Amino acid sequence: MFNRILVPTDFTPKCENALKAAIQIAKKTASMIDLMHIIESPLVIKNKADINDGITSLAKDMIALSTGKLNYIKTQYDNEGVTINVRTKIDELPDKVAEIITQEDYDLIVVGGSTVYPFYEFVGKTHPERIVELAKCPVLVLNKPIESFNLERIVIPSSLDNNMEKVIGQIKEVITFFNAEMEILYVNTPGTFKTSDEINEDWRKFSKLHDIEEAKLTIYNDLSVKKGIVKYAKKQGVDLILLTSKHSKKPLSVIKGDITEYIVNHEDFPVLAFNIKTAVNN
Repeated sequence: MFNRILVPTDFTPKCENALKAAIQIAKKTASMIDLMHIIESPLVIKNKADINDGITSLAKDMIALSTGKLNYIKTQYDNEGVTINVRTKIDELPDKVAEIITQEDYDLIVVGGSTVYPFYEFVGKTHPERIVELAKCPVLVLNKPIESFNLERIVIPSSLDNNMEKVIGQIKEVITFFNAEMEILYVNTPGTFKTSDEINEDWRKFSKLHDIEEAKLTIYNDLSVKKGIVKYAKKQGVDLILLTSKHSKKPLSVIKGDITEYIVNHEDFPVLAFNIKTAVNN
């Protein structure tokens, strides 16, 4: 299911948590991991020739230092039986991480929480947000360590009117991989209130379209969708929240507004995000 896994790192503990989770997944899927660090520099090195021409020894030193850190991290997991490749890039902005994701054929990105670079603080986008915004593959965001990656309780919030056809195949693979039951969560709010009959009719059409008639539908009432998702997940001991998003003018808009952003940045639940707009049909 996952052949190539990317773990971007800025050497923080959250990124280390992401790597540990990626290793657990790689063991189960015989995947290869790319551990990547993007160096921010006001001096942009366009290619290797620039470095070889001696434009800046500082750039060389920065790359060597980062590569050394990556290799040190790699040696800590030599006995895990997983192939880890280290990659170092240099650019004026960390956006290169997202750019590389869109250009290369990764199957999963594992990100360590809401690591924020100065540029994205200014425009209001965190590192995971920018990655999910452009990624063609699922992105797993972790805000805390996961000792045992056994995710048996997976919930998929949905408004039952968004089309998941482009990613439903991958979602089913994830559910099967973790040996979990597919549970669709519909949060009913006063602003978009629907009767039970209306919700059941929406579910009938939605489940038939995606061939998931056997999935479990849960209806939860709350004042807002994002808070309803979080409350339900906490009360039920959910292991993973699986979110499908459509990126338009607002990054990470899921179902409505800033739901993914809220959950990714403010809650400790592991989040697996699928970007419907950029996903490759499966």
